Amino acid sequence: MLTLREAVDKLREKNLVAGLKNFKESAKRATFCCPFHYDIRPSANLYEYMGSVFFHCFGCNKTMTFEEFWAELTGEKVQKEKRLQDGYKFDLKEFAEGLHFRFLLLLEGNGDWRFPDEVRLAQKGLEYLQSRGFDKEDIRRYHIGFFYGKLREHKEIEGMQEFAEKNRWLSTSECFLTFPVYSEDFEEVRTIQFEDFLGRGQRENTKYFLAGLPIPVWYSEKFNENYSWVICEGIYDAMSMAKTGYPAIATLGNPLTEEKKKCIRKCKEIILCFDNDDAGRKYSEAIKKELATSKIRVYEFILPEKDPNELLAKEGVAGIEKLEPVEVDFFPSWDKKIDMIIARYEASKEKAIAIPNEFKYLQDFFPHGFLQGLYAIAGIPGVGKTTFLNLLCHELAKLGVYSIYFLTEEPEYVLMARIKEKEGVKSIKDLKYLDFLKFRITIEMSMEYRTEKLKEIAEGILNRVNSDRVILVVDSLQALRLSEEREGRMSIREKTILKTEYLSHIARDLQVPVFFTSFVAREFYKEEPNLSVFKESGDIEYLIDVGIAMWMDADEAGKDERKIKFSILKNRFGKVGNIEAMFTSKNFLFKCDKNGSGKRKWSAEG
Repeated sequence: MLTLREAVDKLREKNLVAGLKNFKESAKRATFCCPFHYDIRPSANLYEYMGSVFFHCFGCNKTMTFEEFWAELTGEKVQKEKRLQDGYKFDLKEFAEGLHFRFLLLLEGNGDWRFPDEVRLAQKGLEYLQSRGFDKEDIRRYHIGFFYGKLREHKEIEGMQEFAEKNRWLSTSECFLTFPVYSEDFEEVRTIQFEDFLGRGQRENTKYFLAGLPIPVWYSEKFNENYSWVICEGIYDAMSMAKTGYPAIATLGNPLTEEKKKCIRKCKEIILCFDNDDAGRKYSEAIKKELATSKIRVYEFILPEKDPNELLAKEGVAGIEKLEPVEVDFFPSWDKKIDMIIARYEASKEKAIAIPNEFKYLQDFFPHGFLQGLYAIAGIPGVGKTTFLNLLCHELAKLGVYSIYFLTEEPEYVLMARIKEKEGVKSIKDLKYLDFLKFRITIEMSMEYRTEKLKEIAEGILNRVNSDRVILVVDSLQALRLSEEREGRMSIREKTILKTEYLSHIARDLQVPVFFTSFVAREFYKEEPNLSVFKESGDIEYLIDVGIAMWMDADEAGKDERKIKFSILKNRFGKVGNIEAMFTSKNFLFKCDKNGSGKRKWSAEG
């Protein structure tokens, strides 16, 4: 390996130094005007790094070994195949590694003469990494780089203009630590994570990825299927585990894409180490479900802190070394599940939605309120299914409970018109003065809102409202549409069952009550309601937790005030039975006597 002195002597022997303008040499580095772009003040550097000599230019961000630099100057250059990512016309690996060597030089006090603050800001980047338990050795190992926002002005940097145009979040006043995300063989950089480390604690989001590129997984080293890989959520967590010798993979957050699943399935043994919070546990459970029937041996670490990096920052490497992997029991027996099941049930009761006063006649049937689950409401036309759910969402809004109401038939203004009558205001416009309506969210379903997208939409809304007091309503099941491919090849019964399964999974995975309305076959109009009304709708009675039929006699149809019967035909959360009520169409109000028997004086209070 050449030393810096030997490299400079070699240049002098070939009389190449004379062609490098403003060439100056010190014990640690040589500086000169870059020969690869128009450079009026020295931006190029030769310096020793880990036993070798490297070239880096602060102006054009080029980085290369001395041997590559020599070949460029002498014309002996061997043309390398460019590794270009889809959507970008420059080599991401060269770009990322240029930022890495820039960081190293900045930490030694060398910087771009155009940006006097850059050295100081880079030092803050190092201090930030040190606060999280990392040092210069980690910077070198993972090729961590430094990007000053004003680099956007460097037109001579290959790809900079395209990079800045596609990544609008980038500001000239900010600086970022950069983390290249390599392919499993470490031959190419697939994307780059940028972290606004100075914005941490002040901004909701401080991590960004290159726009237009998929987010793969991050590897701490070259992939080997025979290693026992620790699977973490973020790069800092994976770097923390690697401090103790564990090879680590970071999934880089949600969602758990098919590509990420494929990467994990390549391993023969993994240790799950996700954040010790609700999001981390859900992610861990999602991976466990993927691997439950695989041959991969799966273990997990039980963390005493929020995440591995927090443990490293508090206790150092010794804290992580104390962790003992526990093998995951995918199909535990009852003796191991009892405590977990009780805890889950108690947690579901705590999250139950209280029944509003106007609907107290349901209290006997749902003593804990509306628990997470799938509630089906079937009824003949004109019985008031939509009105019932509209009023329920309205009263829940007064209690601070969010409702996400997917409309497939009636438009939003029809629901609003009924609430206008209920509240006794002059016009729909006056409803905006009711503060509690901020808890009502309605979505008119159009062609792009397929059943397969409902969970994603609901999850996005839940993340934004930041509340676990939410119910979902789908009105109606039959009007929902699946993807075009499924719509064309499946029977009505198959589609109905599949849509019900999707809603069941939403209730389970998002842990919320989900209500949907369902039609009743015409041949059942004159019969007393029974569970067959759901069976004829596609055997959905097997999938629902609660089945309610809303009924009325034929001679009640069209009356301004008509008798309605609620038949709770299936109820996993309480008893079954009937409730008789009066529905007044003038003010859209259901009234019921307190016992639900229909034999006492009608009361709006229930």
